[in-house]
Amino acid sequence: MNKTNIQNQNRNKNHHLIVVSIAIVVALALIASPIVAMDDAFATKK
Repeated sequence: MNKTNIQNQNRNKNHHLIVVSIAIVVALALIASPIVAMDDAFATKK
């Protein structure tokens, strides 16, 4: 394997890490938003 192949592989790994981290953040936001909305609903009732 020559140097350019190794550089391309590293770039692909870094790209996948970025995509995965963004996906995790989006998933956490989607999970957290209904919980926060429920807390607000309970807070307004009291």
